[in-house]
Amino acid sequence: MRLRMAAVLALLLTSCGADPAPPTPPVDPLQPPRWTGSPAIPALMSGVDQQAAGWDGGLVLARGTGGGPDGRDPEVYTSADGRDWRAAVPESGMRASSCCGRVVAGHGAAAYLLGWNSREELVVWRTEDGERWTAAPLDLRDLGLKRSVDLEATITAGPDGVLVAAKDAYAPPSFDGVYVWHSPEGRSFGAMARLPGQRDGQPLNFVVEAIGAGFLLGMSAGEGSTALFSSRDGTDWREAGAGPPGVGGIQHLSANGATVVAFPYPLSPSEPQVWHRRDGEWRPATLDPGRLPDAGVVPADQRRVQLVRAWGAGFIAVGNTFGEEGQERAGMVWHSADGASWSRMPVREHGFDAAWPLMDVAVSRQTATLFGYRSDPAEHLLTWQAQVP
Repeated sequence: MRLRMAAVLALLLTSCGADPAPPTPPVDPLQPPRWTGSPAIPALMSGVDQQAAGWDGGLVLARGTGGGPDGRDPEVYTSADGRDWRAAVPESGMRASSCCGRVVAGHGAAAYLLGWNSREELVVWRTEDGERWTAAPLDLRDLGLKRSVDLEATITAGPDGVLVAAKDAYAPPSFDGVYVWHSPEGRSFGAMARLPGQRDGQPLNFVVEAIGAGFLLGMSAGEGSTALFSSRDGTDWREAGAGPPGVGGIQHLSANGATVVAFPYPLSPSEPQVWHRRDGEWRPATLDPGRLPDAGVVPADQRRVQLVRAWGAGFIAVGNTFGEEGQERAGMVWHSADGASWSRMPVREHGFDAAWPLMDVAVSRQTATLFGYRSDPAEHLLTWQAQVP
């Protein structure tokens, strides 16, 4: 009886104690994110070609041109919170990360790493805990590759699975188009599919992104028009119209609901740097350059956009100045509610002027982490975090 009364008393005391912490207020999807900086972290790896991805278990950071041709060992790190990092190179024979495209992706329960093993196989490694990786080699038998550098590959992941896309990286190519492998869960990949394109002797550019329903792929050759393709299952691809008019290929692509945004390779400083499409028609969008005396207010030809992502009901883009000799160095973040008008967040207010470049943004459990490096010789990794609407 005394034990039972003690339990009841403890329950009453708990219920009469301090009020519970108020719930975190919802993030307004129409307002720009509020970034909070973290203390600088010692540099995890050399070089600036570093990419990040998030999943429910945390974050993964890897170098996009690791090992292999550049003579450096692959470098991969994972973190549960974006602050404490550990080395996490797969032990199952990883020789190099892939070249020239995205090498990391994440969605839901798992993160994925694209690279080559010692048997010259292109492999997708999968992890749920950031420590143990399982390997899923892709079928390359129909390609007749002689070297891993003969293939330029990239990876993306979303609600409808994991997709790897690649092109021949030598001239003349054996196929004028894009190779595609898909997996519903990232554990094993089906047979390779071919998505034909038209190079006409020009270098082929392609970009692929997982979107809310399936995948979106843009393909262009030289300064010709860009063709868009969409697929719900990563296997059955259908034409989704042409890209923005008069651009030299799409560098960054994203979609949110009925809106598609595209950042082209610029052909001249005066042309629009971002386009949006709604109801089947492309229109130029406005990219806010910022206002003096803030940092990073530079001409259009001195801006670089590194990536674009869906953000709540809108979009977010990350970039920086070119930072060449005699030019200002600063990171920049833009936010758009509709893809048509892009507002630049204050640079000095958030400490983005200390970063060059801003490299990536990744989401884990509704928390986004922005990655950059210090622009001074200290070479510390800088991170900021914000809640995703």
